[in-house]
Amino acid sequence: MHKNAQKKVPELRFPEFEGEWTNKSLSEFLIPTFREVNKPTALYKSIGVRSHAKGTFQKNDFDPTKVAMEKLFEVREGDLIVNITFAWEGAIAIAGKYDDGGLVSHRFPTYVFNNDIVCRDFFRSVFVRKRFRSVLELISPGGAGRNRVLSKSAFLNIQWDFPPILQEQQKIAALLSAVDRRIERLEKKRNLLKEYKKGLMQKLFSQTLRFTDDNGRPFPDWEEKRLGDVAEVNPYTDGFPDSFIYIDLESVVGGLLIQENQVRKENAPSRAQRVLKKGDILFQLVRPYQKNNFFFDRKGGFVASTGYAQLRTNQNKMFLYHWLHIEDFVRKVLLRCTGTSYPAINSRDLESIRILMPCIQEQKKIADCLSAMDRKIEQVEKRILQAREFKKGLLQKMFV
Repeated sequence: MHKNAQKKVPELRFPEFEGEWTNKSLSEFLIPTFREVNKPTALYKSIGVRSHAKGTFQKNDFDPTKVAMEKLFEVREGDLIVNITFAWEGAIAIAGKYDDGGLVSHRFPTYVFNNDIVCRDFFRSVFVRKRFRSVLELISPGGAGRNRVLSKSAFLNIQWDFPPILQEQQKIAALLSAVDRRIERLEKKRNLLKEYKKGLMQKLFSQTLRFTDDNGRPFPDWEEKRLGDVAEVNPYTDGFPDSFIYIDLESVVGGLLIQENQVRKENAPSRAQRVLKKGDILFQLVRPYQKNNFFFDRKGGFVASTGYAQLRTNQNKMFLYHWLHIEDFVRKVLLRCTGTSYPAINSRDLESIRILMPCIQEQKKIADCLSAMDRKIEQVEKRILQAREFKKGLLQKMFV
């Protein structure tokens, strides 16, 4: 562990390495490559993307009969690809394996690594960092978007601090790759659980799968009712708290309250109208296909935007909340929406939608079953967050 801010030494380090990191220009270990392809065939894939999320570029089928007059260059596995018009937005990647070959235009210069000096996967951890992207933006003259261009010479002249010993780079890269693999496994598990829950919901709400009562007898048939008959929509509010947390359409994502904005009544926006009670359900009226609805199970002063319909029911609250997310219900909502870019449904039309309701005992069994799945998904989500925070800490402490 090192904490000398005057020296180029990371705070967290493998014990077998010591000494300062050295400042190098990218030109010392990146070699420009020019593999021009004169007659590309359909075997190649064209490569290009504005930005990327996980160090990969999009591959598209290539039609040689529609090729532009610009020069095209071959990309090989392990090449570094740089999008000169959007590099500072994260459009840098290391090429994966292209079984049929890959092509880029002159807007995507490629480089090979001098593997005697730099570990390719270590450099991957460098170019995804926000500080590195800030440098790219500073050295790219021009205006916004495609008016701003990163020159090859400016890119290669970037100075950066690196461990002088290749083995240290490799160990850092291996540790970070292990954390990435753990995150990927957890994300895969979460996605599988979500798919399983989706299939389970389809069977439960279509009544393909039914519960029985505690004596093994079937429950009564489901009854068709208007949503307004089973829930009070936008119940009357007799007063506002002096200070409250305001929930607008940006506050909820995937059923989670991701931000809490405290406001005073006198400063609140005019759309702050839905005073919440524990057990209320917020249904997103604008772009309802996003399913950014919220089950309110908290105490304290919370007020929601009129961009939501507020539902208050004496039925099983979680059952109704889950019902609002099934595809059949969302389809019925969208049929009643107006507008194209921001389709929206009004509360009165929402009330008129007819849904099938089981008896209260079966509602509870269905809600308990789906809530148990939600808890499993939440547990995995927490582990993903913990792993991401762990990696964030490593990136902060293992680099200078």
